[in-house]
Amino acid sequence: MRITKQPLKGKNLVILSPLIVVIIVLFLIPWLGLGEYLITFLILYFIFLTMTEMWNFLAGYCGFFSLGQGAFVGLAGYMLGVLTDFGWSPYIAILISGVIATIFAAVVSKPLFRIKGVYFAVGTLALTEMVRIFFTSWRPSWASPVTWGGAGIPIKATAYISRVEVYYLALILALLSIFSLKIVLNSKLGLNVMAICDDESTALSCGIPTYRYKLYAFILYAFFVGLAGATFYLYQGYIEPTGGFGVSWTLIPLMATIIGGLRSIDGPIAGALIVTILYLQLVRYLGLSLILQGIIVLIFVFVAPKGLKSIFEIIRKHFYLRSSRLLT
Repeated sequence: MRITKQPLKGKNLVILSPLIVVIIVLFLIPWLGLGEYLITFLILYFIFLTMTEMWNFLAGYCGFFSLGQGAFVGLAGYMLGVLTDFGWSPYIAILISGVIATIFAAVVSKPLFRIKGVYFAVGTLALTEMVRIFFTSWRPSWASPVTWGGAGIPIKATAYISRVEVYYLALILALLSIFSLKIVLNSKLGLNVMAICDDESTALSCGIPTYRYKLYAFILYAFFVGLAGATFYLYQGYIEPTGGFGVSWTLIPLMATIIGGLRSIDGPIAGALIVTILYLQLVRYLGLSLILQGIIVLIFVFVAPKGLKSIFEIIRKHFYLRSSRLLT
């Protein structure tokens, strides 16, 4: 028995060691004096990575092609603004914002799950637009004349929280999203939602409560997207309806998933990195930004239809074969 266990432990150590080193380096980056630009880049990257992992989970593993990610991002951002305006700690406010996004997802899940395919996508897009219109026209009684409505609201907590704190929030959130999906996909929940995605009628006939498991997956998605949205607006310091509920919150994870590869946890890590670079570099080309992004997506669709994950799989197989030869 000891002879057979040792190679397995050795393989796990070879696989986990680089991952542990990368995580340690990421936690040390703010103290290495590498500049504010790198911190800003990584904050955006971790937030986009969290959103991409969750959108990929919903679309790739659950079969829900959502165009309404902006509804949860904007709602969480507004809740962060309101709670911190009343003196709540930004850390607690971010957590509550994620919970509010989860409750909202649970409320709208019943009508959304009645429609499927492209109609589900259109329904989520319409939902986002409805929420955007509501926040554009709503001005609460405590609001000042120059805020709320179409003008949006400032996130007051940004004034007393450092960029390094936001960095660690975004990093921890990205790590939690990845490790949570690893656990979920190997659990009963993951197996059931993948069975529902493949054939919902067959899953239902086998006794799987499809609505319940779809709801679990949907609220998990909404919770992490809400946390990511609140973290982004804590970094940005201001939210308004057009940007908070904009379609860009769907285009970013969609593009990152196409580049990285659908139904993969590793693919979005690379896809989100490329999208973050494009996001920062194409800002100067406002008129051509979407056109250039579309061209890049088309290149990946034709050259690598399965995304970068297909390339990663080839490299991984080579790495495993080489490491197993070294350990035997």
